[in-house]
Amino acid sequence: MTIQISAKALILSGNDVLLIKNEDRYGVGTWYCLPGGVQWPGETLVETLQRECREETSLEVIVGPLLWVREFLRDRHQITGPGLLEHKIEVMFKCSVNKDSPKLGTGAPDSSQIGVEWVSLDNISETNVFPKKLQNLRELLEKDFPVYWGDTL
Repeated sequence: MTIQISAKALILSGNDVLLIKNEDRYGVGTWYCLPGGVQWPGETLVETLQRECREETSLEVIVGPLLWVREFLRDRHQITGPGLLEHKIEVMFKCSVNKDSPKLGTGAPDSSQIGVEWVSLDNISETNVFPKKLQNLRELLEKDFPVYWGDTL
């Protein structure tokens, strides 16, 4: 088993959060996640996040403070498909869009990515978003939650 480290961006605009829209091949259907992805050797987490946001959204981001850390050990959750030995660590940062950034789009999206959407915080609780804790994003932002979330779906 290898451990993958990913950097994720929480980008807010008013009452909306920017999410990557995905279509799963293993029965989950349409699902969403924060922009970001796997760290490459030789990259800092900030460099990873800037590269991944460019690829997935075409946006140049300014990486702000660390918000949360989530682990995910796939074999402990009821998920179908390959990768049962996955162990991921996601490091989530609050980010903003550089004022000189190009418009929202996609550069080199992941294979499951089918779009980029602004989702209202009023609707996120009904959104199939991962990690699932993000369905309570407004509460996460308003209250003092622990930085480390542990192993969670």
